[in-house]
Amino acid sequence: MCYAGKCCYFMKVETGSMIFAVINMIINSILAIGIIAALVWYEIHYYQALHRTDYNIVNNVYQNTHEAARLYQLYIYRNIILGVSLMLSLIYFAFSVLLLNGLIKTKSGQVKVYFIFGVIINVLSYALIIYEPAVITVSVSYTLLLVMIYMTYNKMEANKYCGTVLDDCSVLVSA
Repeated sequence: MCYAGKCCYFMKVETGSMIFAVINMIINSILAIGIIAALVWYEIHYYQALHRTDYNIVNNVYQNTHEAARLYQLYIYRNIILGVSLMLSLIYFAFSVLLLNGLIKTKSGQVKVYFIFGVIINVLSYALIIYEPAVITVSVSYTLLLVMIYMTYNKMEANKYCGTVLDDCSVLVSA
């Protein structure tokens, strides 16, 4: 994927990493907004389910109690799942912002933090392959993107300590 400082033979790895960071941040913000919308929708749906005006259900006390308990269980499970998903999405969004900031301001430390986060997330996603084989495509693609980010980090480190890195991967040492 990335060769001699270029991504896909035609784009610098910094540009590829920047494009990935922007797209990643946009997708994560849409995901977080979608999860918040789902939480609001489920809250409204649960409230309406508890306050029905259907008198056939209200007349049968046992059925009403049983259905209310089932709805409450579903309510708790959905809120836990959506709450955890929202927290993970916001954490991932924060790291995407960190990556984008590191790339814009050429702070290699921030790019390295995102890379470490990405490796941890990728290892966890490989553990999910046992349960869901479709995850392998996303994990392999993300691994290739992490390689691009790591190459960007290496280029930033070379610029910081050795001078300016030229496009042909030779190093120009400043005096």
